[in-house]
Amino acid sequence: MLATTLLIPGISFAAEQTKEVRIQYSKEESKSMEKWKKKTMNQMLTDANKGDSAALYMIGGCYLYGLNEMPINVKIANRYFGASALLGFGPAVDQIKFKNLEEVHNPFMMIVYTNLLASLGHREFTFIYHELRGNALQKFGLPIVEEIERLALNKKVEIYSYQEEMKKAKDKAKYISSLINGRSIESEDKKYGKDYWFAIFEANNPSLLSQKS
Repeated sequence: MLATTLLIPGISFAAEQTKEVRIQYSKEESKSMEKWKKKTMNQMLTDANKGDSAALYMIGGCYLYGLNEMPINVKIANRYFGASALLGFGPAVDQIKFKNLEEVHNPFMMIVYTNLLASLGHREFTFIYHELRGNALQKFGLPIVEEIERLALNKKVEIYSYQEEMKKAKDKAKYISSLINGRSIESEDKKYGKDYWFAIFEANNPSLLSQKS
């Protein structure tokens, strides 16, 4: 079972999965990643600078696991994962989902990214999303769930926007650099921490909180 917990006064919410759900790579994703396994770091960097989201993801993996003689640097790895996710690469979105589960410990954002993965065609996450949604709905009510789904929709629109910008960019290397070093699908996520979700819960459950204080 995978679980992460966010505490709101008097209530413990564990975003639990009854079984671990691993991403099932699409044929296109598998083909792309297999191609990069046979390339050098310089070749991957060249293709990443052309806007290849799979290359960005694989470079992130090199920094995360010390592959291709690269030193392990989690901060740089996350930048590449973020850029790849912003261009709609499912495995990169899954990496960020896992980060929210195991590192950031933000179950609500983990559910947001689970929703986003399903919208990107990874149907293996559809059932688990509804399971997590039901858990959140029971514990916290509709406003929290609606906010989760609003954020997932915004991120999907953001992905479409950046994909179109990438296609139109005359200097693709410069554009990719701006994603790696500044813009990321996670750029706004820090403000969606415990206090953010607590404020939504508090606004809709004032009597419940007063009973538990």
